[in-house]
This record gives sequence, C-alpha cells and structure tokens, in this order.
Amino acid sequence: MFLARLVMILTVCSLLSVVSSYVVASEEKLDPIIAPESNRQSDSVTGIEGLTILPFAFYSDTVDLAVGIGGIKTSAFQEDASIVAGGFVSANDSRLIYVGAHNYIIDYLDRWLMHVDLFKARFNEASYYLGQEDPFVGKGDEEFIEAEFIYHLPWGFGKAGVDYTLHPVNKVDLLKPIRTWNPLKSGLTTLSILPFYQSRDLGENNHLQQHDHAAGVRLKYNFDNRNSRFIANSGSESSFQFNHDWGNQRRPRWSTWELEHSHYFDLGATSISKQQALVLNAYTADTPTWNESDGDWQSRPPDYVGITLGGWNRLRGYDRSRFYGRSAVSYSIEYRMLPAWQPLPDIPMLDRYDLPWWQWAVFVDAGQIANSYSFKDLHSDMKASVGASVRLNIEGVVLRAEMAGGDEGTRALFYINQPF
Repeated sequence: MFLARLVMILTVCSLLSVVSSYVVASEEKLDPIIAPESNRQSDSVTGIEGLTILPFAFYSDTVDLAVGIGGIKTSAFQEDASIVAGGFVSANDSRLIYVGAHNYIIDYLDRWLMHVDLFKARFNEASYYLGQEDPFVGKGDEEFIEAEFIYHLPWGFGKAGVDYTLHPVNKVDLLKPIRTWNPLKSGLTTLSILPFYQSRDLGENNHLQQHDHAAGVRLKYNFDNRNSRFIANSGSESSFQFNHDWGNQRRPRWSTWELEHSHYFDLGATSISKQQALVLNAYTADTPTWNESDGDWQSRPPDYVGITLGGWNRLRGYDRSRFYGRSAVSYSIEYRMLPAWQPLPDIPMLDRYDLPWWQWAVFVDAGQIANSYSFKDLHSDMKASVGASVRLNIEGVVLRAEMAGGDEGTRALFYINQPF
C-alpha cells in the first residue's frame, strides 16, 4: 500500500510539471538565469580574500542574552565552494556551534554537488513538548550531521550543469519572468541523497523520550522553476521527500514523506519599492509506518525528526516542534517587498559588507497535525499565526529576523535563508 502511494505521488509530481507546460505555452528558447561575474560575491573586509567575519548578539527565552560570531569563506578549496561557521554562548550557559561546507563539485561527476552540515548545541532552558500539550523546560544536548549529494538532471536550466546552482541571481535588475512550467525547457530538476544522523540527550529527563537518536537517509526530488532562489517574484518550486530509518537494537524502523509547493506572483514595483511579490506555500506530510510495530517499539520517528509544525518555517508563532504527530498540513501566504530605500550600506561597520538588498515581509501561517492522514482531521481546528519579518542579504547569505504570534503568545525568530 505504501509503495503504491509513493509511486502515485511521484507520478503526480511529474505529470503536473509536464502538463502545466501547456498552460503557459512558450516556444522561445529559455536560458538559465545565471549571475554574471560582476554580480557574484565581493571580497570581504578581513584582509583575507573571500573571508567575511560578522559578530552578533541576540536575546531569546531559551538562551537569554547571547553573543556569537559567524563567518563565511568563499572559494574554499574550490572556486565556487564555501565554508560557513558560527556559534554563540549565552548568559544561561547555553552554547551552539555550526559548520557547513557547501557547493563542492565531486571529481569526474560534473553534475553532482555536495553539502555537509554539522550542528552541536546545549540548551539549558529549552522547552521540549515531546508530542505533549504542555512542555517541560530543561537541559538538552542536540547534535545533527547531514551530507547532501545533489544530481542535476540534464534538461531545463540543468543543461548548464551545476552552474545555475553555483551562480544564483541576487539582484532585482537581473530577474527575468518564468514563462513556462515545462521542466524540459525551464527550471532546475534535481535528485538528492541525504544520509543523516541526529540525536538529543535530555539529561535527567531522557527517560521522557523513547529514543534519543535517529540515523537514516532522505531521498528528495525538487523542481525549482523560480527566477531566483533569494528574491523570486515569478515561477514556482515543488518538492517531494522520502525519509527512512532502518532502525537497530536501540531504535525503531520508520518512514515519512513530505510534499511541498510554493508559487510566486509579481506585484510590480512602486515609488517606494523595487519589487513586490506574493508567495503562496502548501505543505503536507505523513508517517505511513505510524501504526506498524518494530519488535517492542512502534514504528514512529522521534519528534525531532518526525512530522512537526512550529518553529522557523511553518506555524512560526509557535515553539519549535510544538505540534507532533503522524500527519500534517500547512499553508502560508507572504507579502514580500524590497524597499527602494536602502540605508544599510551607509551604516558604520555595515558599510564594509556587500549588502545588495534588504526585504520586508508580512505573513500568515495555518496548519494542523493529526494521527491519521485524513482531510477532515487535518483541516479541523487549525492553528494559525501571523507575523512580520525583516530580511537582508549579507555577503550572499540571507539573514531573517521575524516576530510572529499565535494562541500561545509571541516569539522572535532569527534564522538564515528564506522560509520557502
């Protein structure tokens, strides 16, 4: 039953991509939108070519007052590769370190790119829900390691190999509208393999969670038909991801899948904005092994790798992994604007960095978790959150600060990358 459902979903994704090409027919030759050399990242201000260092400080309920430092080194061993690292320490003795190596070309495999991400943190006053209505606040040691191997299919923008991924458009005046949804002519289609390991140790409260680590693989299909990864105002992106842990004597076997689609609409420019866009996002996910058993355990993933809502990208007015269960739906709508007013390059200290744009956004999220993949259950008593955001591109990295609220209060978010 599960394999049939998986095949059906992949078939539908492919058919939608091909059939939609007849909705917006275009016989003109479509070239990939690639940033020219003059618009790629500039040399930084450290005195070491390609190295940018940025100190920061922030406050949150989880870590209290924190100070940290982040950095990015471009052309790290390969011309278009980069290494990103950062970390912080806080007043309540929480700490975090992150290292990422991105966009590495594998020798003799010119259609493949590789990323590696490592994350390790200790939070001393974090809220953990563990699928319950009320959280406990305590210590948590968290670790995450993931590699991603991305294959670029040789059609659409993928005809240029990995060049479209390595040289994204980052300036408004270079954007071109997307004229067709046909993956053979437009967009970038990729297949990814992502082996991962993730753990969470709750110290004296570790007995409250059934399993403290997970390891497995994610398989992802992605069709990115946007005119920019950073400031898209035309096109769409669709993805399907299958996640699996084979289990062992210490943890259960489980599987989940996720399906997501985003669409981008150009609202034009005004006297006070260089760009306006309306973005719609829809997401759904399921755990087909939820009601199965694996020895003495149910075949369910821990909440930190399972199907959840709340956090950085969905239901942003709620705590991270606030809602956990078998299945989920989530909907978001965002209005994004690039102001014509750009004061950031004139601010002392910031004037030394490449800041091509900043963006304002307002958004509404809605979603629900259920223990059955049922349209009725997933659309009953849905949770909602609203918020506002300021985002900026600094040396090619998108930083975002958001304030969002829901039924359980208001929370501040600081993260990297667009939510979708």
